[in-house]
Amino acid sequence: RFPCSSTVAVVSLQGLYFLLTVDIRTMGQSGSRHDVSVVIVGGGYAGIALVNAIHRSCNVTVIDLGTNLFHSMAALRNCVLPGWQDMTFLDREGNWPSVKLVRGRVTGFNTAEKQVTVEACGEGSEDATIPYDYLVLATGSQVPFPGKVPLDTVVQGKGAIVAAFDACRERVVAAERIVIVGGGAVGVELAGEIAVELPGKEVTIIHAKEQLFDDNIPTALRQNVQKRLAAYGVKIVFGEKVDLSEACPDPIAATTISGPVTLKTNKDTTIEADLVFPCVGVSVNKAAYENSLKPEQMDGGFVKVNEFLQVEGEENVFALGDCCNVPCAKMVVTANLQGEHLGGVLRSILNDKPKKPYKPPTKPTLVLPVGRAEGLGIYNGANLPGFMVKKLKCYDLTTSRYCKDAHMAAPKYPQLPPVPRRPAAKAAAAASEPAAEGAATAGAEGGEEAATAPADGAAAPADGAAGKDEPTEAAEPASTAAADEAAPTKDAPAPAAAAEEDAPPTEDAAPPAAEESAAPAEGDKADE
Repeated sequence: RFPCSSTVAVVSLQGLYFLLTVDIRTMGQSGSRHDVSVVIVGGGYAGIALVNAIHRSCNVTVIDLGTNLFHSMAALRNCVLPGWQDMTFLDREGNWPSVKLVRGRVTGFNTAEKQVTVEACGEGSEDATIPYDYLVLATGSQVPFPGKVPLDTVVQGKGAIVAAFDACRERVVAAERIVIVGGGAVGVELAGEIAVELPGKEVTIIHAKEQLFDDNIPTALRQNVQKRLAAYGVKIVFGEKVDLSEACPDPIAATTISGPVTLKTNKDTTIEADLVFPCVGVSVNKAAYENSLKPEQMDGGFVKVNEFLQVEGEENVFALGDCCNVPCAKMVVTANLQGEHLGGVLRSILNDKPKKPYKPPTKPTLVLPVGRAEGLGIYNGANLPGFMVKKLKCYDLTTSRYCKDAHMAAPKYPQLPPVPRRPAAKAAAAASEPAAEGAATAGAEGGEEAATAPADGAAAPADGAAGKDEPTEAAEPASTAAADEAAPTKDAPAPAAAAEEDAPPTEDAAPPAAEESAAPAEGDKADE
């Protein structure tokens, strides 16, 4: 009984329970149109973000080359640690009972008849023609292995992917002098993984620019990353280029260049290498649409879209993620943001409501691990404390968080050796250097349980729930211990550890905002 002024309202507990349970069961189902079919070409970060946004509102079919999502945000650690591969294969099946997953290669589509043509590829697939009411292109892009796995290897399945990384790890272990061409996010992260997990290797980055990363990343953060790498013995050659056209005609399709080989830069610097990783270049996956769209609907291989992510000139065809020409960084964070937004657009269309335009993020985001030891980052323009970066990415490279956000089963964390400590002499030198004002700070040595990830991605389990045994955390360098406690600014709050690329990503985190940069033309250099 609840007193209301001079009256008494008697509420039936059974009736209240019934109303609440009905409301909960139908929550998110308002306006559901199961007579409408949405076909998504691509089951990567962007595609999965869209599935999670609309699978209760309509019939959804996802077409992809493989049966698993290869979590590329966690892939680089496969090059140095055996047993890590299970952290990079995420099971898409069984997560959405109402979603149909089709394995195959899309060769084209007919917008007049609203049909997608699928070619069999791999075991269990077959040729098919699939009708749609709305078609979404989320085909993603390719960067050189090990940043991503070549599509032909994806078609061959998990065994082929594992074999490729096993062979790569054997070459890394055997090599004494390793050169990485490209100082973007992939190249720098790969250098950190090798230097931390395999101390004693001579690791060199050759970068065409005068500083690491894209121009929109703050100088202080770039310099701080350089100091962390130097503490583990990584050398960086700035402002010089290497012509790999003879040794590696197609860097996107290649894996590594085995030596010994002598590299000569455009400034006549010579570098001896036993193993070379090309980490520059990006190619959009356009085979699914290049013969179905008009030339004026594409921009250097990327699909032209309007503010609602609709393909220009098409009412029922959309594109998102790495394959569209939205002017922003091609990251998991942005892929996830676009997937979530397009879900809202499609629900608005189904319910005859006004559509909201997509606004790309304008402030930079970069969350970079230096192996399992430490990391630095910036989120939506705000510096991230080192302990948060370790939670975001260092521990499991966002796998558990990404799985949680994407409603996927998180793999079991493997048994790994202790995190190697930073070499004492170099650590002391790095700690004695004054930190640049405003620089993002690195976390303490030693891994820590990850609770979140930005989403290239990645978004971490998704982007799974944490809950693994947490390695012991070592003391932080004196120059960064205080700075690690700094909080992000109010106008660009960092994601909470429990609710964090991501997002994305990518290719399809729970994603924070990503850095702004023009979409790279096919074949141009890109970070990730």
